[in-house]
Amino acid sequence: MTITVLAQPTVGVTSHSYPLVRPGGLFLVLVGLAIVSGALYPRYRVGLLGGGLIIASAVTVLATSRLVLGLGRPTRFQVVALSVAVILEMVLIPLALLATRHRDESARWLAVFFVVGLHFLPMSVAFGPVVIALGVASMLNAGVGLWPSFRAKLQPLWLTDGLLKVTAGMIMIFGVV
Repeated sequence: MTITVLAQPTVGVTSHSYPLVRPGGLFLVLVGLAIVSGALYPRYRVGLLGGGLIIASAVTVLATSRLVLGLGRPTRFQVVALSVAVILEMVLIPLALLATRHRDESARWLAVFFVVGLHFLPMSVAFGPVVIALGVASMLNAGVGLWPSFRAKLQPLWLTDGLLKVTAGMIMIFGVV
């Protein structure tokens, strides 16, 4: 009688440089679509974004095991970088809102989008270089609206932010970079 044992990859062993790239891309596509919807229906912006974040989180958690098939498992360093990025975002968003408390709603939203872009930079350790480009593009987009002399309107910046996320997410899902 022969017993065959299938080896399971362990944390720290990876067959792809960024095994979480597909679930990260899925999350970005879903959140991006919620942001685009908020740009198209500004009266419902907050609800669409909140609902989109909840749905994106749930769907990503449920789909992660299938999306990482064949890509391996993330390293401990990637998991730590992802955690640090999320904590950074959780700390900086309230600070950004505090810093813009005397400005209009547009400035507060753009400050949040800027922080989200910033948190993509350390997150790129887990998701790859597309996320660096997304982070820089998101910060530039928000920065245009925050720069006092530009007087850019929130609507097109909100739409651009959503489209950036959808585009990066699609590249991450299908490009597996």
